[in-house]
Amino acid sequence: MTEAQREQEREKTCLRYKQQISSITEEQIEHLHALRREQRAQRLEEEKLRERERRRVRYMDRKMSEKCLKKALQCSPVDQLVDHGAQEELHPSIEEPIEHMNASQRRGRDEQERESRRLRYKRQEAMMTSEERGRVHALRRERRAQMSMAERLRERYHRQASTGPTDRGSNNGNIDEVPSEEKQDMTVESLQGCVVPSQVAPIRILDLKDLCAPP
Repeated sequence: MTEAQREQEREKTCLRYKQQISSITEEQIEHLHALRREQRAQRLEEEKLRERERRRVRYMDRKMSEKCLKKALQCSPVDQLVDHGAQEELHPSIEEPIEHMNASQRRGRDEQERESRRLRYKRQEAMMTSEERGRVHALRRERRAQMSMAERLRERYHRQASTGPTDRGSNNGNIDEVPSEEKQDMTVESLQGCVVPSQVAPIRILDLKDLCAPP
């Protein structure tokens, strides 16, 4: 393509752009601007809702951690270890509004919160005796085991609800005749000493104590 042809092509392109611009009215331009403003406001509102949900989850996690510690340290002189500043940190209302922060600032704030929470627990554990630390760790392990076992039981009962009730009276309590996926659940060490009903209707599991009874 010669220089004259390239110049002619540029003139055609400029003319086409001018025609497109001249065909747009002021009302259309204003409508486009309004649409963009609305989209930006909608994105900001969605981000605020997501951030509010993240703050709520973090707040509940902190409250649950504090509750577990206090339960483990009842009648202990370290029951009130959390100072006033840490208590204020639990309330999401004092956090900086999301619209005043960008993504990098939010990530930095989340990292600071994690580090602050880690240091707070380090301070608390440093003031505990070895016996108290053992109680706290045992409580955490017990809670994780309960959550894991409850999830397995939920899956079993949901599976039974979808396939219909099974007749467990025919095997005379012989666990070797139980299907392998149920045998695995029933031979878990944490289930020893528990009596599982022969036929269980679909229920929502609230507490393991509701499912296990002394033999």
